[in-house]
Amino acid sequence: MANWLASIRSLEEARLISPMLPDIVDIKEPDEGALGAVATEEIVKIVTYLEGQRPISATIGDQPMTASVIDKAIRRIANTGVDYIKVGLPPSSAMMSVIQSLQTIKTYRVIAVLFADKMTYNPQLIPSLKAAGFVGVMVDTAMKTGHTLCDYWSLSQLEVFIEQTKRYQLLTGLAGALRWQDIAPLQLLAPDYIGFRSALCVGQDRQQKISLSQVKQIQKEVKMRADQ
Repeated sequence: MANWLASIRSLEEARLISPMLPDIVDIKEPDEGALGAVATEEIVKIVTYLEGQRPISATIGDQPMTASVIDKAIRRIANTGVDYIKVGLPPSSAMMSVIQSLQTIKTYRVIAVLFADKMTYNPQLIPSLKAAGFVGVMVDTAMKTGHTLCDYWSLSQLEVFIEQTKRYQLLTGLAGALRWQDIAPLQLLAPDYIGFRSALCVGQDRQQKISLSQVKQIQKEVKMRADQ
């Protein structure tokens, strides 16, 4: 059974979903792109409010593909007390050398985020991420245009991705404008977690407020599929 992750942007949203917390609480700012960073002061407030009730992840934001810049951002987010730190890895000629040059990866629990709409699956990448010290790999979408993860990578491609990440003992996450209808087929692939933001918000718009009724729908669907 896959756990489910909800992305929130503020202490206000943390309070809103507190009656039905997801398995993982993720912190990011949807107005700042796929992996927009929330101010560290706000992250600390959320961490303090939740008091260890759930694992918490937060993104470092969109950063240039420069090892020193990414290391600094990882340390900044690590100091907020979150459990996991998410680092986006958009494809570039510098990506592999940057991964190998990062100094903070083996100190903190860092999740690599790949973008299905920007790259095809590269099986050579997973062993490199494991060797660098990442604890997990997540595949998401960079452009939030209404297309979902499944529009870019087929279920068979996602299955290969999940099998390989598990072989290397990495946490595996799937996200990218996913809807409640995507839960059943993705659960069958057995990722460690499935992430949501758009499906939790008013009008399925990731930049709008979270709707508690839609949180209930996602939570109900996840539980129902897990029980089958």
